[in-house]
Amino acid sequence: MNDIDIYGLHTGRDPVNGEAGPKAVAAPAVPVDSPKAAVGAPVLDDSPTDERPAPPVPSAAKDVEPDGDNDDEPAETPKWRAWMRPWMEPWVRSLRAALGVWFGAIAAYLFVTFFAWRFVPKHIPPVHDLMGTWYKYDTVFYVRIAEDGYLWSKFAPAFYPLYPALIKALNPIFPGGGLPAGLFISIMFGLVALVMLHRLVDHEFGEKVASRTTFYIVAFPAGFFLFAAYNESLYLALVLISLYAARKGNFWVANVAAAFAGSTRLFGLLLAAPLIYEYMRQRGWSLRKIRWDALSFGLIPSGVVAFAIFLERTTGDWLAFSHAQDGWKRKYDWPGVPMWKTLKLLNDKPFLQDWRLLQLVNLAVVAGAIILLLLALRRRSRLSFRPDQYYLLVYAAVPILLFISTETGWPNYLMSATRIGLEWFPAFIILGMMGRSRAFERFYLLLAIMAQGMFLAPMLLNIQFTA
Repeated sequence: MNDIDIYGLHTGRDPVNGEAGPKAVAAPAVPVDSPKAAVGAPVLDDSPTDERPAPPVPSAAKDVEPDGDNDDEPAETPKWRAWMRPWMEPWVRSLRAALGVWFGAIAAYLFVTFFAWRFVPKHIPPVHDLMGTWYKYDTVFYVRIAEDGYLWSKFAPAFYPLYPALIKALNPIFPGGGLPAGLFISIMFGLVALVMLHRLVDHEFGEKVASRTTFYIVAFPAGFFLFAAYNESLYLALVLISLYAARKGNFWVANVAAAFAGSTRLFGLLLAAPLIYEYMRQRGWSLRKIRWDALSFGLIPSGVVAFAIFLERTTGDWLAFSHAQDGWKRKYDWPGVPMWKTLKLLNDKPFLQDWRLLQLVNLAVVAGAIILLLLALRRRSRLSFRPDQYYLLVYAAVPILLFISTETGWPNYLMSATRIGLEWFPAFIILGMMGRSRAFERFYLLLAIMAQGMFLAPMLLNIQFTA
């Protein structure tokens, strides 16, 4: 402020240095009978005695006798609400951020489902059959397993039981078979996954990075698999619950969630690596500080073990979930060999051939995720993770290493890399930090959303396999 106060008086003192300024100059006095004085306007105190201002006129509110209720005083906050508020506010913030993305995604997928058919006007299905256009690829396995069990196909044991079990449980509620139940489960767990993703990233990196990360993962070219009748959203939700609980020190909850993740995807077993890492970090890497909660880590393989017991009793093969992978010609090799074979394949096919373009996207997703995770290891970088956040990098690095050491049959050596890339969410956190640049954010969102439309429409129209 300058050295003129709100009443028009020169303070006579420099406001910064406190030094004496020019002599105080009085503003013009307001006569006692002026309208301004009548409403209590400030009046100079150096006026003659007979022109002293009258006291302010009391307001109507002050003339009224109190009735015992003072509306100006805030009501006392109940103790339970005061206790709940610090705990609930972060979750409410995450729910609001996730709901915006969730509703927008559902509206977008409805739009694509309706308008994709304008490209094939001779085969437009009835409106009531449009849901069936999502009945593709892995969805068929999950729904048939829920309806007919694991004996309907020798390849069915490759699909883990938690998601089909949920479909079977909700199937009686939804008309039209298991597909509506599967879509409902995926959509609802998609919301849970987005809330948990925002909550975890908000806790680690702040709300702005969390909001961008939540949006970026849905805008990703394969983001629609979080809403399709696949187990992606269920698995990602369980992973995020497990990691967030571990970060908070609740390892019983973390390992129970990891056990359910293992009954959803085999990669759920790999959660043991980041959870053990975080457990030991919180105990200063000292074996003496290990407590009884370490026993909870024995729960992690329980989902896979229970599935193996079930398969032995139904099919007679303990390892049927592994033997079923022969249908996709999966085999293990040295890390990076599937990526090298994919590069060689790109030289053998016409550039615009559909399989070549799909493999190019798969290769870009895997290479991009590796590069982003390496950027997070750089010290003194705006994209670097703190050492106490390395459990996130451990979580992403272990399945990526296993993925690039596993190849499927020709020509899809990196099968489903774009879809599985959704599970490597720490890479999206780094993209969220890069999104501080408005130019980068616009570039990513325009490219990703347009690519997602190009992935989703051909899948709905049975034109091309996506992931």
